[in-house]
Amino acid sequence: MPIKQHIGARIKDLINSSNLSVKEVSDKMGISPPNVYRIYERESVETKYLVKLTEIFGIPISYFFDDVDSKKLESEISNLKKMLELKEGEIKSLKEKIEMLGKLLDLSESQLKKRVESNNFLASLFNILEDPKYKNLGNNISARMYTLAKDLLKEGDVNAYLLVSKISNDPEMVKLIELANKKMPRSL
Repeated sequence: MPIKQHIGARIKDLINSSNLSVKEVSDKMGISPPNVYRIYERESVETKYLVKLTEIFGIPISYFFDDVDSKKLESEISNLKKMLELKEGEIKSLKEKIEMLGKLLDLSESQLKKRVESNNFLASLFNILEDPKYKNLGNNISARMYTLAKDLLKEGDVNAYLLVSKISNDPEMVKLIELANKKMPRSL
């Protein structure tokens, strides 16, 4: 079983095996050469110095730790990568949802006017339904109901079509719908 080398000794081996002098390393670390020699004797070193050494020598931070610590770090890095992938998937999904919502909100002016007209139509219909003088309308218009429903679908007015289809068995309601359509304000 190999003897564990403390971090100061690892740093000493690293510097000695490089093409750099202690003076050059100390200058790059922002400390004096005697402080580098003091690091050689330590069993722990400040993180900022370890980071500097990884930058100077282009090595991973795991170089300074025992194999057990390295394996823990590698495992932690692997877990973090998996979490990152999951988050990236969530971000992609959210971006797709935002894009779909953007498309729904990006209606042309004519589509917007149709929506407003549809809402005006429904408002007119409900106002007529409240008016007692239109309670007894004729019964003879089931063919017109079919045509009206077909026209509403063709125009893409799904809400009005659904309303018409729900009341298609009541001819008086069809007459009310036609009346509401005539009374609906046309200027926007």
